[in-house]
Amino acid sequence: LMQDYRLQLDHWLYAINPDLKLDENDGVYIETERHSPILISLSEQKPICHLYAPLPSLPYDDLEALFIQALELNSYGIPLGGCWLAWEDELNMLCLRYDFNLARGDQVSFQNTIQNFISAMGITTSLFAEKSPQLDNIPIQQTASQINYQQLA
Repeated sequence: LMQDYRLQLDHWLYAINPDLKLDENDGVYIETERHSPILISLSEQKPICHLYAPLPSLPYDDLEALFIQALELNSYGIPLGGCWLAWEDELNMLCLRYDFNLARGDQVSFQNTIQNFISAMGITTSLFAEKSPQLDNIPIQQTASQINYQQLA
């Protein structure tokens, strides 16, 4: 069954770019125009593919403030479109993550998820930018659902 999901994911990757194919470790990198590459990997035991992207441009000089802001974004969920931020020890940086359910998805929803993930990378970078005008306009107590996304885009 997992082999079927591997073939399905390879087919969807091919539709994005004929050069994209899972490697022997069931992973593939997708290059993005203005952000880090996205690693897509197939779960070993579930019909899930993991999307994962390091965020090197965040302000790492104040880790406590960075972690607090990451936890706030994770708790609201809305600005990141269901993605979440996680610390990656090996890279020593925050990464954006998302799990896509292959059993419930199709090629169109997969492609949309990739595009939404890339958008979430940009939104995350802008929300964390030092002295970001977007952050200056968002009161601390304001919930994510009240943020004007047009200002952030």
